[in-house]
Amino acid sequence: MAKTLPQKFFNRPTIVAAKDLIGKYIVRSWRGKRIALMITDVEAYDGPRDKASHASRGRTERTEIMFGEPGHFYIYFVYGMHWLVNIVTGPADYPAAALLRAGKYNDPKTGEGIIVNGPARLAKFLHIADAQNGKRACKKTGLWFEDRGIKIKKRTIAARKRIGVNFAGRTWAEKPYRFTLKENEVV
Repeated sequence: MAKTLPQKFFNRPTIVAAKDLIGKYIVRSWRGKRIALMITDVEAYDGPRDKASHASRGRTERTEIMFGEPGHFYIYFVYGMHWLVNIVTGPADYPAAALLRAGKYNDPKTGEGIIVNGPARLAKFLHIADAQNGKRACKKTGLWFEDRGIKIKKRTIAARKRIGVNFAGRTWAEKPYRFTLKENEVV
């Protein structure tokens, strides 16, 4: 039975919360349908010193959400064409978030598993855009997370360096803050 993840799930260190998102579901209520993806790939952005994080440049209108309460969505636009989905983690006033990079969708009609690979594709697949920015992850907002009882063994999660953050310098670009479900372990 699916349980909605409470806000306290996200009020933990971002590395812990990000890793624990592997195997959980992000669920979108859209036009009378529910679309659910099992999360298979996330990246953590941990605090104001993380040079790869938007928050490293300080508190701005754009990053204000990252400094807010955990369990809220930080949605932003990149390259003039893509929305990306993050969930704020950790305590308020400590800017941290987990970027959702990929997931697995099981078609309810055919049972076929579809991998949605890439943060922009994930946002597009779930019909997520700026309207969800700043919203709390809960059923009332139409975008939430669920634990569907899938047990993910720690050994099946790989910690890798993040993608596309070389601008942050070698130290931050090579931190193993990306967590992925190993290929052959996808449920």
